[in-house]
Amino acid sequence: MLNISPIFNAMLRNKSSVILMVLQVALTLAIVSNAAYIINERLELMQRNSGLDESQLFSFNIFTFDKTVDIRQQLELDEDMLRAIPGVNDAVAINQVPLTGSGDSSGYRAQIAESGAKIVEAGVFRADAHVLKTLGLTVIEGRDFTQDDVIYATGASQPNTVIITKAMADQLFPDGHAIGKDIYQFQQPLRIIGIVKHMQGSWLDSSYVNNNIFLPVVHPRSFKRILVNADKTAMDKIMSNISERMLALNKGRVVMEPIKLAEHLRDQYQSDNLMVNMLIIIICIILFITALGVAGMAIFNVNRRKRQIGTRRALGASQTNIITHFMIENFLMTTIGIIIGVVLSVFLNGYLMEYFSSSRIAISYIIVTTIGLVLLGQLAVLFPAQSAASISPAIATRSV
Repeated sequence: MLNISPIFNAMLRNKSSVILMVLQVALTLAIVSNAAYIINERLELMQRNSGLDESQLFSFNIFTFDKTVDIRQQLELDEDMLRAIPGVNDAVAINQVPLTGSGDSSGYRAQIAESGAKIVEAGVFRADAHVLKTLGLTVIEGRDFTQDDVIYATGASQPNTVIITKAMADQLFPDGHAIGKDIYQFQQPLRIIGIVKHMQGSWLDSSYVNNNIFLPVVHPRSFKRILVNADKTAMDKIMSNISERMLALNKGRVVMEPIKLAEHLRDQYQSDNLMVNMLIIIICIILFITALGVAGMAIFNVNRRKRQIGTRRALGASQTNIITHFMIENFLMTTIGIIIGVVLSVFLNGYLMEYFSSSRIAISYIIVTTIGLVLLGQLAVLFPAQSAASISPAIATRSV
């Protein structure tokens, strides 16, 4: 059975180095476990299903400065032209484009009385009857819009019918019976005629990103966003000459550069992606420094204890005994550091939850980081321990 007392005695004779090693392990555990958890959170966030095929969608903006143009008639001509382009599946003029970080939102309730009503926030998308087909969405309950549902309004007029996402329907009507029910923004009832399964709205970091409502209303305004659904193979070609096609119909306007929805999505997650990369680099640096610290301390101890090691070898200690001594010594320091590190991990996670809207760390991250630190420490100390084991017993008779 291994005699632990010489190891403890050696550790007690070098309290300062042991304390430094324990603190390094504790801080490494706290930082790495929380950083790994944040990385996983961000990766899950970026891998969420938007409900859209971003690779088939692009958008562009137009601004009509010719005051003589009938905007409503021009929009109809524009949409007809776009839908006739080979490779275009559908196109629609829309108030806002999903996944772009720019949008409209409002609160809706399931009862006409405002007092005591539950308000459900949702992203608002206004367009004609082509909106769902352009977005590539399918109605799972009820029906799609028809042209008879669409109204053209210059003011704040509301349509009579709406389509909402299932997430919004579940919040407004938990019993699951939303089709045919009325919801209210002001006092006018909006009849739910259809439900789509899922779509993320304009703000990917909002709490109501999955709550979205489609209103069949078109506001003929000088500034308009156009959303186009096109085949992937034809998209680049279509985008390259979209400005020429639009200006050929009306030169009294500015047509802005088209942008793929996939690019909007990438830009929305740019900060999250940057955070993930930075945290990965930080984890690698911290683990590298910790490994260097463990190896450096072990080498220092070997050089300082050469005569002691030689004496033990002369008294019959095998090379395995010497290696085991250093491995156990490292394991004990690592264990103490891990105990302190677990407390620090929980404390750091509590701080992140309070000030950075993080969630409670899963215990599995602390466990995995603990196992990783133990293995890292053992690997880092292995070479210095082997070097110690190779010290000749004859060194015990030499002066130091």
